[in-house]
Parts: sequence; C-alpha cells; structure tokens
Amino acid sequence: MKIRAEEVGQILQNIYDSEIDIAMAWLYDGGLTFAIENKPYPLVDGYKTENIVYTGETDITKAIKEMCDYILEKYPDSSFSKWYKTKGW
Repeated sequence: MKIRAEEVGQILQNIYDSEIDIAMAWLYDGGLTFAIENKPYPLVDGYKTENIVYTGETDITKAIKEMCDYILEKYPDSSFSKWYKTKGW
C-alpha cells in the first residue's frame, strides 16, 4: 500500500516520538538523503557513512517509505516500527 502525502506528517511525528535520530536533506534534482544514528548528538558528532542513505527519490512519499523501511530493518523493536507495521504501508 502506498503512503499518501497527507500521512507524511503523521509518520515523521511518530519517528520523532520514538526518539529515533534522523537528519534529512534534499536538493531539487538529487532526491532525498537521510541519515539515522543512535548517539546523543549526531549532527554535531557526525554520521557514520554506513548510516547515510541516498535515495535519489524525488517523490517525497516514496522517499519516506524507503526511510521507514530502513527504520524497520535497523530498529525493529522501536515503538515506531510497531506502530508502522499496524498501518499496512
């Protein structure tokens, strides 16, 4: 099932509420890039290269879906992953 644009805010809020540290960036034609790191100050201390994902996706809903799938793999027991699995995306 596809994520709808109006669901992106709810997804991001649930990721935030789960205390998963994420940085997101995008350029007009470069697609969404995200980094997920489980340390106190990842923006200050830097992200490990293996935790940076260059999606190349310019459709925000598809990029968010890719980010969610990455979180499910990396943090399967997080409250976000448990919530996300109930949505059927």
